[in-house]
Amino acid sequence: MRRALAVTMLLISLPVMGCTLGFVDYEPVFATGRPDLSANEVLRLANWRAQLRLWLPNGGKYLVYVRQNARVGVSAKLAEQRRKSLLSTLSNMGIDKADIEESAVRRFSEDLRPGPELRHLTNVAEISIVPRCPHPCCPGPQPVAK
Repeated sequence: MRRALAVTMLLISLPVMGCTLGFVDYEPVFATGRPDLSANEVLRLANWRAQLRLWLPNGGKYLVYVRQNARVGVSAKLAEQRRKSLLSTLSNMGIDKADIEESAVRRFSEDLRPGPELRHLTNVAEISIVPRCPHPCCPGPQPVAK
């Protein structure tokens, strides 16, 4: 009886639970001082892109951010070179420029003391996709208008 009640409660609460797609973010890592991704990073990015095509056949809009912190060796110039290189790589992987909703250089943790961990984190870029419906978390056949 308790088990039946627990299963019933779970089934009733499923529509209330939020849906989260766990694969919509990717963090490519640039080598220190390099404006472009290594071959291994391009391969990792290509694998993520291939999985996105399977998971989200309708694609989506991309948000691309590159980090800047001159105190650990990522100047504004280097960060901009990285941003352009990353956009070019995404374009070569079949992502249309019109699908890049936002692309920017962001200042990162300039108030922290420089060190190896901060240097590594500053070399990490951020790519996120806002999926087009339909996908498993869509509110119905079409997205809810806001």
